[in-house]
Amino acid sequence: MRVLILAFAAVAGSLVVFAMHDVPAAPTQEDARAISQLLPNEKRHPRAFEEEVALILRVQDRVLAVSPEERGIGLDQPRELQDLIRARHGACFDRSRAIETILRSYGFRTRHAAMYSTVETGSALRALATPDTISHALTEVQTSRGWMIVDSKTRWAGLTSEDRPLDLEAIRANPQRKWSSKVRDALPEIYGAPFTWVYGLYSRHGRFYPPYNAVPDVNWGELAQNL
Repeated sequence: MRVLILAFAAVAGSLVVFAMHDVPAAPTQEDARAISQLLPNEKRHPRAFEEEVALILRVQDRVLAVSPEERGIGLDQPRELQDLIRARHGACFDRSRAIETILRSYGFRTRHAAMYSTVETGSALRALATPDTISHALTEVQTSRGWMIVDSKTRWAGLTSEDRPLDLEAIRANPQRKWSSKVRDALPEIYGAPFTWVYGLYSRHGRFYPPYNAVPDVNWGELAQNL
């Protein structure tokens, strides 16, 4: 009986820890107010693929424009959309979170991706376990034609010259593509070299989102998409 009680307590404790460290995905009322400030004329989810892409790129533009300084919001501090707007600066992990919040509010499905270069480490596991590995945070958004990368540092997206959306798997398989004229910047360097990624991982150190401790910040629903 004692063993069963201890096992139950361990499971219950694990569930509590998991719940405490689940980065929320649903936009809040504060997010809605910030979105109306940032994109006051966007009212509905687009229907055609071309309209989807146009809206996605406008969202990317506005987030990059409102955080022109490449400097991340400090650890142990709120970093939602309204915080990015007030700060006027952010790094890839701050901007990708803002892009995802806005796109979800318009009815898109998104997933947050933590990307790690494997050029120096040679393997995915070593890249994840090595401090200061070259890394990047980005968004994938599900369009009516498939998942598409939205970069959080440059005005680049995974969209071919034939208007085919591409996710990280497709980019890794063949980064030498002709990009759509709708994409304003060149392919960022990290995408053109060997890399790995984890969906749903917001930080390895656990200090981006409450309760600000050493447990990694993750969204469990998105994390499950790595399986």
